[in-house]
Amino acid sequence: MRRAVTLLDVARAANVSKTTVSNVFSWPERVRPALRARIEAVARELHYAGPDPKGRMLSSGKVNAIGVVPIGNFGITLFFTHEYGNAFLGGVAHTCEERGVGLSLVSGRANEWGINDALVDGFIFESAEQIDLIEPARRRRLPVVVSGVAGPDITSITIENRRGAREVTRHLLELGHRRFVIASVMWQFVPPVFHPPTGAPRQFVAVGPPILERMAGVADALAEFGLSFDDMPVMEGCGTPEEEAAFGNGPGMALDLAPEATAVIALNDGVALNIIEQAKKRGLSVPRDLSVVGFDDVAGAARSEPPLTTVHHSAFENGRLAASLLLDGGPPRHVVMPVKLVVRASTAPPRKQPQLEAAERRP
Repeated sequence: MRRAVTLLDVARAANVSKTTVSNVFSWPERVRPALRARIEAVARELHYAGPDPKGRMLSSGKVNAIGVVPIGNFGITLFFTHEYGNAFLGGVAHTCEERGVGLSLVSGRANEWGINDALVDGFIFESAEQIDLIEPARRRRLPVVVSGVAGPDITSITIENRRGAREVTRHLLELGHRRFVIASVMWQFVPPVFHPPTGAPRQFVAVGPPILERMAGVADALAEFGLSFDDMPVMEGCGTPEEEAAFGNGPGMALDLAPEATAVIALNDGVALNIIEQAKKRGLSVPRDLSVVGFDDVAGAARSEPPLTTVHHSAFENGRLAASLLLDGGPPRHVVMPVKLVVRASTAPPRKQPQLEAAERRP
């Protein structure tokens, strides 16, 4: 059996160092064009196809790839079916292409063994919900970047969740709304939950730090107008087809159990868009009968009917920056990304009650 041609064979035939041949195949810009062309010609004559990726990994200890774990306890399909996850992954991929680095998707359903087995040089966790998976990555001495949660000893990216939620809630209050239902996303596959007003703090089922920050922003705005978050109903649910098939539709439940609400404050766009869909099924007009706001400004927010009032931040930019921070290395850093209110056609002043309209018509 004929022995495979090695990089050293090419170096000897071209009368150059092994490092120079390695640079031709791995970092060609480091080699003068004329010398590079001569070495490539020798390699072709010897039928040498290039360095063995497995050998390169063993010699350097690097696989030249980073792993990305999707939000919540979900599989990698979420990156392709969830607009925010898709945009975030696009930003990561953009940086990887710029840096010549590979990209590996690691399922959030895999739990610890997925982190232990993934052939990567570091991890990006798309959401704070995977905070319990950081320790296995650290045991492997791999760098980690987390999106959505701040910590003193970990590189992270967050957005101005509290300010964004405060501004979008204040927008509804200034329109005249006072009766709300708050719709929170649930990133666990469990039945949706409706929390009626209690006048006291409630225990929520599946909300991570970013959602708690958004709830705090809603509470800030309500307090400015003499209202209390504890007096508003809260729904936890996703509104996904999988949720609806298994447990029923959470956003629809919110509308059924809080019919007095004139506006819905959805804490992400996926829930907000599902609220609009469920409202139409119930014969409600948005925004004539019900105003709806979201958070994230995913691509579908501007295309919805009506277009969704929401809080804009760039999932693509968050992913791009997360990959840059991971590849740059260095001490832990925490970056806060800005947000801005985007007012579209899903919000309007509340529709007047019949008795109020009659009172205004009296002489």
